[in-house]
Amino acid sequence: MAINEEDYWTNRFQLQGTFSMDFTPFNGFKFTPSLSAYSIYDHTTKKLTELNTERGYKDGWHALSEQKNTSLRYVFDAVASYENKWKGLTYNLMAGFSYENYSASNFGAASDNYANNAFPSSSFNLITSGTQIYSGSIGYNAYALESWFARAAFNWKDRYVLNASFRTDGSSRSRRNPDSDSSRCVPRLDYFQ
Repeated sequence: MAINEEDYWTNRFQLQGTFSMDFTPFNGFKFTPSLSAYSIYDHTTKKLTELNTERGYKDGWHALSEQKNTSLRYVFDAVASYENKWKGLTYNLMAGFSYENYSASNFGAASDNYANNAFPSSSFNLITSGTQIYSGSIGYNAYALESWFARAAFNWKDRYVLNASFRTDGSSRSRRNPDSDSSRCVPRLDYFQ
């Protein structure tokens, strides 16, 4: 008589949060660093216990299988700004930096082919308890983004306004040259009267 027992369970953990602070060492100046993170961890295990001879008729069924997926994404930002007045001129200066990093990995395995007329004990939780081990879903992915930006705004007696901005971005997902980062620079100048 075949003995069938199936045990399936999964654990999922998520962590996310943001931390930021404001520093104002002197009048008109402010520095704000911030860090945000988001992480997921999945761990799934499936255990099937039955006679080896019976299991042989069920193609694709493994006695033990396990899957682990993890991912982590974090972003660090730092922005400094300064605002002041001089006679009829009001000006605002801002500069900042942003960095994002993401990584994800997944690994899966299964085992089968126990001794003839034997079945794995329900206490077996290791993939190596089978004589044949199969790889499951295995992969890794990661990227990073980096940005620098700045802005200057000038206002003369509310009659003349001049804005200038600058931004450059770098990415590890460059298709033009895999050995170096891609970057772009976007300057901008606005004038109003």
